[in-house]
Amino acid sequence: MSSGSVSGRLPTISAPERRPRLRLWPWLLVLVMSAGVLSAVGLEIWPWVSGVALAPPPRTPVPLAAPAAPGRVRVRIFLPDEARQVLREEEREIVGWLTLQDGVQHLLAQLAIAQAGARPPLPPGTTLQHAYLDDAGILYLDFNASIQQLAGGDWMKADLASSAIGLTLAANLGEVKRIQFLSDGTELTLLSGGVDFRRPFIPRFPGEEAAAEATQR
Repeated sequence: MSSGSVSGRLPTISAPERRPRLRLWPWLLVLVMSAGVLSAVGLEIWPWVSGVALAPPPRTPVPLAAPAAPGRVRVRIFLPDEARQVLREEEREIVGWLTLQDGVQHLLAQLAIAQAGARPPLPPGTTLQHAYLDDAGILYLDFNASIQQLAGGDWMKADLASSAIGLTLAANLGEVKRIQFLSDGTELTLLSGGVDFRRPFIPRFPGEEAAAEATQR
C-alpha cells in the first residue's frame, strides 16, 4: 500500500433513529371531559349564585309579620304636652293585631286620640300607606306627603311629635329599634332643629339627642 493511502476502516454512518411519536389524543380526550364536567357543575350552581350572591339588594325592605296578639291588649301611648314640653304617657286597652301593618295602624290611630292638654303628633291629613321592618330592626313608615308638615313649624313641636311616635311604636312592638319616616316611598330631606328626619332615628324622649347618638354608634 502506498504512503498516500488512508489506513484503517472507513466509519459507518447509521441511519437516524426513529423517535416514538407522542400520542396526544388521550390528553385531548381528558381535556374535553374535564371541560364538560366543569360546565355541568357551573350550570348547577349558577342559578344559586346568581340568585343569592350576585342579586342586588331589594330597594325596599320586606314587610314582616308581627307576633299575633288575639283579643284585647294593653298598650302604652305617648302624647305631646306642648304646654310643658314633655310627653304624657297613657295606658289603654285596644284590639290586638295579627300583622305588623295592623299593629302600626292601631297604635297610630290611638295617637290621633288626644286628651285635654295633649295633641296628636301627626299633622292633619297624614295617613300611613305602608309599614316595613327590616332585619336590622328599622321600621320604615311610608306616609303620604302630609308628613312633611312635621318639620314645617317649631322644631320643639317636631321633636315632641317624633318622640311620641317613636316611643309609642317601640314600647309596643319589641322588634322596633329605629324608625325611618318616608313620604310616598322616598326619604325625607328635612332637618328641623335637633330633629333629623333624613335618616333612621332611635326612639327617645325629647332632649336625648346626645344619648341617642352615642347608642347609635
